[in-house]
Order: sequence, then C-alpha cells, then structure tokens
Amino acid sequence: MRIHFNEEHMVIHFPSDHPVLSQHTINAIVFRCLSFLQCKFLPFEPTLLDGSGMAFPTFVKVELTLALWHHHLGHIGINAMCTVLTKNYAEGVIWTGLFAKEFCIPCLIGKHLQQPYTNYGNCVMRICELLHMDMCGPFPVQMPHKKSLFWGLLDDKSNFGHVGLLSAKSDVFQAYKKVEASWEVKSGNRVIAICMDGAKEFSLGNMGAYLKSWGITMQITAPYAHSQNGKAECFVRTIEDGAQTLLSDTKLMMSFWGDATLTMNYLHNHTPTVTLPSGVTAFEVMN
Repeated sequence: MRIHFNEEHMVIHFPSDHPVLSQHTINAIVFRCLSFLQCKFLPFEPTLLDGSGMAFPTFVKVELTLALWHHHLGHIGINAMCTVLTKNYAEGVIWTGLFAKEFCIPCLIGKHLQQPYTNYGNCVMRICELLHMDMCGPFPVQMPHKKSLFWGLLDDKSNFGHVGLLSAKSDVFQAYKKVEASWEVKSGNRVIAICMDGAKEFSLGNMGAYLKSWGITMQITAPYAHSQNGKAECFVRTIEDGAQTLLSDTKLMMSFWGDATLTMNYLHNHTPTVTLPSGVTAFEVMN
C-alpha cells in the first residue's frame, strides 16, 4: 500500500490489483502528529458479505458499563471512579447509572491490603519545597530493553508523581536531574528537601554529592522505619499494586510490568486524590 501524509490529512491507497480493496482508500485527519480515523460501527452480522464472497469487517459497539469504566481508569477505587464520572474531571463523560459495588477479580489478585501510614499533617506551601523518593525492584522479569526496577518521585504540594524505569540503581542520579530540572522550570521554585530512605544510591556517591552541593536537605528515614517516608511508600505501593492489577486484568506477560507501571502513574496524576481540593488533579496543579 501507499501512505500519503501532509499537515492535515493521512491517506492510505491500496494496490490496484488487490481483490477487495483496490478501489478503496482510508482517510484520516491529522491533529498534533496523531492520525484520527472516523470509524462507523456496523451491526454485527457474520453473514454480511461483499460481491466477491468475502466478509466485511464489522465492529460491535461496547456498552459503557460501570465495570468497563473501572477497567478504563486503571482499577481505581469506587469513590474516585464516581468522582471522575460525575464531576468536572473529563470532557464528554456522561454517566447516569447507579454505583453498585462489584467484586473485581484482578483487584483481588493485584492489590494487597495494608493499614495506612500515620499522617502528621505537615504540608508544605510550594511545589518542589519537599519531594518524596523511593525505589522498587529489581523485578524477577526484565523488560525487553533490560529495565528491571523503577523509582518514584512525588511532590508533596501537588501530589504529582514521576515514575522512571531503570536498568540499575546507579542510573537514578541522571534520571533525577532531568525530573528536577523540569519541575523547577514549571514551578519557578527550587528543590529544598527530599525525604528518602538511607539507600546508598540516594544518599551517597554522585547523587549525595550533587544534593549537598546545591544545599538540598536530605531527610533520611531511620532503618526499617518505612512510615517516616509514608507518602513515598504509599505512592510506590499504589503504582506497584495497580500495575499488577492491570497485568492480571489484561493477561499480559510479566515483561510488560514497566508499561503497566507508567500507565498507572499517568492515571494517578489525572484522577482525583483526597490530598487535593475537589475538581483538581495533580497534573493541573503541577502544570
């Protein structure tokens, strides 16, 4: 086939000798480098044939049930899901049904219940004033590009999180500098303090020297006292459990754990959280 692109349209021309598609083209509208194709949903009729005896492709329009929304939103809790569907969080979302609690098997497989950490109520006033950092892994299965663990960075004010996939723990230094630069430019503020555990890749070596050289305070938790960095622990746990739930739901191989992790972080930043006012997401606060 031949594909023609310009700034506004994308057209696919099929070979002239194709037995079925020779007289057909596919036209799509290009918007911000993405090609959007208008699809017409036909009623499902297995016997619908063209002149050559070949079946037309038909699509079944799926009903947007509460369970399907639960899957679309990354298996978030029922309260957060109700807020997304009924409040002004997304354009074009219409829901008029009930909110009956249903058992979700992937949620039972992927999420491990744990009592919440104590919240001492110490909130900062500005973005980048306090960050929370933690790492998870290595996982027993590597991704195709050799990533075996991820690290999370959470801003205390906005509750905006970043997840990065790493091949080795020592890679966290270069990854952190990129995120720090991006957040400081967006907010106009400098990083003041980072709450972390005593892992050597955080507090020693190039990372530790860099933080000390810029006067960034390292709030290092006591050994085995995970609750002292409860916000980072909760963030990483949310991402990890959500990723396991997505893999269980989609039946994908464990080598897709990194893609599921990045998806969960995206959903975390774009869905409601009790730490922010109603109608505001972490993505909006940061950007």
